[in-house]
Amino acid sequence: MSPDAIRALLSAMTVPAAWADSSGQIAFANLAFDAWATSYRRASVEEKPDGAWLVALGRAPMPVRAEPLGDGQLVLSAGDGGRVALDAVVTNVVRRLDRVVASVDSTLSAALRERPSDRAVAAIREALSAVEELRGVRRQVLGLAPGVSRPEPQALNLATLTEEALAAMTGPLPIEFGTLAQDCIVRAVREKGFWALAALVGSMSRRLPSEGRIRIDVRTRSHHGQVVLAATNTATEGAEIESARDAVEAAGGRVLIDPDSGVVVEFPLFDTVAAERPSASRGPVLVVDDDPGTLAMMGAVLRRDGFAVMEAENGVAASMILRTHGRSLVALVTDAVLPGRSGVDLAGEARRSLPSLPILIVTGHDEDLVGTSLAPILRKPFQIAEFRAHVQALFSAKGQEP
Repeated sequence: MSPDAIRALLSAMTVPAAWADSSGQIAFANLAFDAWATSYRRASVEEKPDGAWLVALGRAPMPVRAEPLGDGQLVLSAGDGGRVALDAVVTNVVRRLDRVVASVDSTLSAALRERPSDRAVAAIREALSAVEELRGVRRQVLGLAPGVSRPEPQALNLATLTEEALAAMTGPLPIEFGTLAQDCIVRAVREKGFWALAALVGSMSRRLPSEGRIRIDVRTRSHHGQVVLAATNTATEGAEIESARDAVEAAGGRVLIDPDSGVVVEFPLFDTVAAERPSASRGPVLVVDDDPGTLAMMGAVLRRDGFAVMEAENGVAASMILRTHGRSLVALVTDAVLPGRSGVDLAGEARRSLPSLPILIVTGHDEDLVGTSLAPILRKPFQIAEFRAHVQALFSAKGQEP
């Protein structure tokens, strides 16, 4: 988040709130914080085994709550009031984002219906891509408030998730990359995993000596995907473990200390989770959508109909699943516009490597914008019966039973 966005978030909160930068120093605070902790305005946030504390010269340490935010931390009072206020602010911001996205999306769709020139169509497509970026911002904002958003774990490319988390951090990072296994598909909550990895690397970076480095490897080990963080100052790694453990566990993973490797963040591989559904008699179907609600609904309908389901919320993770599990799939259902790689491109990849695979494209945009004849298209929003009928039609058209 930008400094202006952080200031706006703090000013909207009615309880004491501040933001500490990557060094732990309080950089921004609202008026309630100044009134509540006047003598701590120049304090720094320190993470200890029993939680986070405000530490100021000549003052007793004060317990606080510290939540990852951007490349720093949101600092709240230790009571529940801070969480309630944050949930309220997040809800308000998300509603405003929803209104903006809906308005822009509607305006662009109306312009498309006027049969514009090819040049205008290209511009509209670029604008709609920007709308998808706003939806991504919405999901990141929701990730700040677990009380508002409780997303389900999805299939994620662990190497991509790690790179995205580090890209969100500002300033030069004392890191170097080793092996990044691009076929490591894990099951995790994206927003929480994103911020947990960023927070862990940020915490470790602050404790490195001046010339220290963190080596990052992504690998597959014993039914798990692992992000291995090897730092030059191994003596302080226990503190970083405790400060990040809750965040990683909320994302569906766990944190380990490997005496030989360093700090290990571990998530279960996606296919091991899918194998735990022996009751599925049909499938599996790969379902891809960046909207958690739509993804959950389509997956629930397919499971109810006896299919095994593999889920992904972006085109990159879905492409990896196609490469590693494509020959076992009985169908692909994908949104047309996705982060990282479009659903149309994904359908094209599937058609080239798996020419007989039934494909259904769902979209909230006009069919002219989608611009593909690779597969039938189902317009959003749709009813459960309508979705079920389109899926059944995929197999009826090919004269096969899934």
